Amino acid sequence: MNDVAILGGGVVGLFTARRLAREGWRVTLFEARQLGAGASGSAVGVLQAPRLSQSAFSRLSREGGDSYGTIAAELLEETGIDTGYRPCGCIHLRHELPTDPERELTFWKNSGVEASWRGRDRIEELIPGYGGEEAFGLELDREAVIDPAALLAALRSSCLRLGVELVEETGRLELSEESGRAVLPEPWSSRLGPRSQVVVAAGCWTPRAVESLGSRRVDVGPVRGQAIELELPPPGCVVHFALAGSGNAYYLVPKPGGRTWVGSTVEEAGYDESTTPHGLAELLVAARTILPAATEEMVSRQWAGLRPKAMRLGGPFIGRWPGLENLWIAAGNFKTGIIQAPATARILCDAMIGDGEIDKSFALLGG
Repeated sequence: MNDVAILGGGVVGLFTARRLAREGWRVTLFEARQLGAGASGSAVGVLQAPRLSQSAFSRLSREGGDSYGTIAAELLEETGIDTGYRPCGCIHLRHELPTDPERELTFWKNSGVEASWRGRDRIEELIPGYGGEEAFGLELDREAVIDPAALLAALRSSCLRLGVELVEETGRLELSEESGRAVLPEPWSSRLGPRSQVVVAAGCWTPRAVESLGSRRVDVGPVRGQAIELELPPPGCVVHFALAGSGNAYYLVPKPGGRTWVGSTVEEAGYDESTTPHGLAELLVAARTILPAATEEMVSRQWAGLRPKAMRLGGPFIGRWPGLENLWIAAGNFKTGIIQAPATARILCDAMIGDGEIDKSFALLGG
């Protein structure tokens, strides 16, 4: 039986564990804190409409997004947990129509997405309490939402049913090299087979896990994102909008129980996961441009997470560590971790099993 140790209990690590366990591997997953304590648990769960593109990054998002309908049904049957997956569409608010509005509709049609330009009446129908200045909206049918907490709970339950050993609260684990192989520190290494594979899917903490091996190969850095929950009626779909003058992009996300999520900030704050008054103020200012009734008293929750950004063009790092026969990396999905996780796991696992190759766009630096 093949042995594998996975470092990282976010969606990428859990999808990878689930997939390998279903292939008959003996899987042990190590998480420094609790499952989902990083970027996965702080995501807002938007599965954006697929864009037609030949880039490996776009294909990763498209495959991941297209798979969630099946995944949500499988997890519900396996575990009884509803992941909150719901195709709801979206609308991108605009102050004016583009010079060639038909061209944009054709682009989306070629992507397999039904698209139409809408006026203020439709915007007000979709967004209760709308008071923004945008008079136009591009409505798309191929966008969905999922509940990150429920998804993590379902993946955890599925992994346990498949025999995956989940080890939480390990603290930081740093790999070392012995005889051309990556090795976990004791006492964890003794729990694994002598020929075990190792996967590091620890988000923005991935470089720290491989520090002694040369962390520059996976140049991934933390980018803080904050979000808030408003006690306001949710929109009928995901709402994308920009804050005039700043260029910053935000979204309103419909949630059950008469709630609306507003996300997200993009902050270079190192490894600081704190929520801040400045982040709250930024999100409220953005929300009020769409929902003038939004006040601080309506904020029922504020949270933050560190998204793992690959510091290079091309997207995440996925693949084998050069020179080490048993070490694999999957990290750096940034804002697209939830939507890309199933495809990231599929690509990685296929390569580990020997049934597929990984696009060179995702190769580790210096590899």
